[in-house]
Amino acid sequence: MADGAGRLQRGGWRGGGRGPARVQVRSRIALIAAGAVALAVVLVAVTAYAVVRSDLLGGVDRSLARAADRLEQERSAHQLARAFESLSVPSEAPSVLSAGQVAQVVGTTGIVVARTRGARPLPVPAAAREVAEGRRGGYLVTATSSDAALRLLVRRFGQGLALEIASPVSGIDAELGRLADVLAVAAVCGVVIALGLGAAVSGLALRPVRRLTAAAEEVAASQDLSRRLPSEGRDELSRLAASINTLLESLERAEVSQRQLVADASHELRTPLASLRTNVELLMGSGAGGGQGPSEPGGPVRRLDSEAKRQLAFDVVRQFDRVGTLVGDLVELARQDRRTRVPAKLVELDLAALVGDVLDEQTVHHPEVEITSSLAAARVRGVAADLERVVANLVDNAAKWSPEGGVVEVTLRSGSTAELIVRDHGTGIDPADLSHVFDRFYRGRSAGTVPGSGLGLAIVRRIVDVHNGTVAIESAPGRGTTVEVHLPLAGGRPQGA
Repeated sequence: MADGAGRLQRGGWRGGGRGPARVQVRSRIALIAAGAVALAVVLVAVTAYAVVRSDLLGGVDRSLARAADRLEQERSAHQLARAFESLSVPSEAPSVLSAGQVAQVVGTTGIVVARTRGARPLPVPAAAREVAEGRRGGYLVTATSSDAALRLLVRRFGQGLALEIASPVSGIDAELGRLADVLAVAAVCGVVIALGLGAAVSGLALRPVRRLTAAAEEVAASQDLSRRLPSEGRDELSRLAASINTLLESLERAEVSQRQLVADASHELRTPLASLRTNVELLMGSGAGGGQGPSEPGGPVRRLDSEAKRQLAFDVVRQFDRVGTLVGDLVELARQDRRTRVPAKLVELDLAALVGDVLDEQTVHHPEVEITSSLAAARVRGVAADLERVVANLVDNAAKWSPEGGVVEVTLRSGSTAELIVRDHGTGIDPADLSHVFDRFYRGRSAGTVPGSGLGLAIVRRIVDVHNGTVAIESAPGRGTTVEVHLPLAGGRPQGA
């Protein structure tokens, strides 16, 4: 959510809510680490408690099962009386029962048929009577007798009887209680230690972030885009610093380019504006006081004849055209500079038809030269107005540098790319100027009085770049100039493929 200054604010304790973050990143890291350790400690403690409890109760259950097996063996050997005798001896006397175990046999009505002498009666739940009736299998359960916890095994013990064997587990419960206390203390200590270690580790981990923050704040305070953030290593923070440095480098280039554009534009506008001022002053002076006007402020007055006035007016119009062209090129260049790629909504274009339309217009604008064309079918995706500007600039440039009656050849071929070739047979370009022809406001030393703003080829290169194409130029003095533009075909394949 944006605030009044257009900043995106992120809040909440995790930095994702609507208000400002209430907890610093270092504290959040420490809390998250402590929470993760606490969860791990609790899981380990619960698992350890469950495993120990299962082992202890498992030992008791196995002991009960062995005693029940021995009594069942005596009963199966048709020695029920001996089984009852073994069952009924005092709980302290040697028998098939282990120390502390007590047993009793109950009938289907719940009446105790036999019980270990000296032992308290065991509970007779309804499930035990169901076992005696044969309607249920044996089972193990934890029960309570006289406020004492027992582990109770119930099995069928012949027709209409059920055997109950129990062993006290109060000692096990006490051991488990002590274990739970130890685990709880260990968990609390682990969380506290994790919180401290998390704070220390987060402080160490965020130290490079603090350095980056301080360096970024210095850049913001000084407005010095030439400064760079420290970037060492290959970790994420180093990659972040490298990305910020790349951004600063781009901003620095943009700032330098902007300043250069302003300086160059001021320089280019100064000459025509000064000439316009002089010519207008001469025209104004010649129109006052009987056709007399000053040749310069405070200078002698001279008369301008009608031919001189016509020449001055023609020159004023020419200078206005030059200023208008320059301003239009500046606006176009600024519009192209704002783009980093072709707009998302592209149109599939018939490039041959587009080039043909532009050539029709250029033929009218440049009647002094002959414009010939050989246009093969080619379809591309792009912005029609921008591509028209490319063709118009190239043909206009070729026509201006061609001698009167010269020929400008325009060829469009379709292969792996759409290839547009514009060739003139003019004076050509000096080799010293060839590497600079795409620079803004650059005009070769042989430009002389040839009209132009020095922005036409710069605009061409920018438009071709954002359309993922390439542009190249070849020239030799006295032999003319050839410009080649390559653009990707619509669908990425040649026509007819």
